[in-house]
Amino acid sequence: MRVARRSSPVINCFEFHVSHKTREKYQFDEQLFALNGNVVLADFAAARRFAESMTKVRGQFVPASDINAMGLIDEILHILVRQYEMQNPGVMRRALDAVGLDADAALLKFTEDFPPMAVYRREMDARHYLDMDTAGRPNRAATLEEMLILHITNQNPAVQPYKELFDEEPLKQSSPYEQAVRVLKDFFKGQPGFGNPETKAEDRESLIEVLLAPARVAPHSLSAQLEFLLNHWGVILGESFVLKILRGIDFVKEDALRGNFAGGFAGNVPVLTFTGHDNTEYERFSPDKDWMPRLVLIAKNSYVWLDQLSKKFQRAIFHLDQIPDEELELLQQYRLTAHETDDAPDRRSGFGVFIDGLPDCRRPGRLGGAAKPALARLAAWHPPFC
Repeated sequence: MRVARRSSPVINCFEFHVSHKTREKYQFDEQLFALNGNVVLADFAAARRFAESMTKVRGQFVPASDINAMGLIDEILHILVRQYEMQNPGVMRRALDAVGLDADAALLKFTEDFPPMAVYRREMDARHYLDMDTAGRPNRAATLEEMLILHITNQNPAVQPYKELFDEEPLKQSSPYEQAVRVLKDFFKGQPGFGNPETKAEDRESLIEVLLAPARVAPHSLSAQLEFLLNHWGVILGESFVLKILRGIDFVKEDALRGNFAGGFAGNVPVLTFTGHDNTEYERFSPDKDWMPRLVLIAKNSYVWLDQLSKKFQRAIFHLDQIPDEELELLQQYRLTAHETDDAPDRRSGFGVFIDGLPDCRRPGRLGGAAKPALARLAAWHPPFC
């Protein structure tokens, strides 16, 4: 006897299904799963956590970009199914009726192998779950949609390295899954075609052909499949989802450039050496004892300094020849012993100011005061600025 149908307050999510067997094998973080058993990749960080669990067990790098791309493709396929259902209200319930008795056994096995959270936790059995509604939609119809997408995913060559996550072979061996899928395909061939709002009726394809198209166009490239879906269905996906697709494409391309490097600190890193070659260089530093011990140097950026002086003296000071005598005499009192240019200290000078970024100083002759001749020499040493 069947349990009376009850409604659940949880909204059904459509992300991507993972089998009970691989959940146990990889010990995925339970927080990555929705109540209906699908992996929820809310962002790329979630894809990284999922890929990291697989990398640890497999012992080889699993790109998070691939996981993210598979989740996006699965989600888009569900969106297309829902869009088709909006154009053909009740089509999934009619599909369920068309499958007939095979549907019960196939859906039951599917729910056991790809369990929703309550079934995975053994809070209810698979049949009880199928007899419920979620957000006003029968779980049987929702599970039939999931089973159809699972079959479509298994036909995609680009996801074969991860087939163990959603392998349909156990379903074929222990349930009328294959017969149910065959009836579904025949059913949708007899239904109205599907296409963009601009697509002419005669150019529309069956839902099954639309769902298989990305893998047929780009059988070995997840990023190319995303580009195909973006170009053909971007108009119904919305701007926010289009941005998710564009980021997903970029993630795949970046991982392809980076290669199979999982990161971490394992292994030995070779220490580079630069000896034994013709281009070996030897240090030729001089001790500079004739001036270095006595060096007293002050460094100034001319633009900052002139701005500070303008504020200090409450008037515009834009050029070296406008610096007040008292400021230069103040520098002289510091007993600086060297002046530094951009390249090296000038040991001939008794005035040690390094001025970086000299402005226009075309009138050095007007520099007066005891220290201004040194600034005049400084200006002469910077011909590009003066």
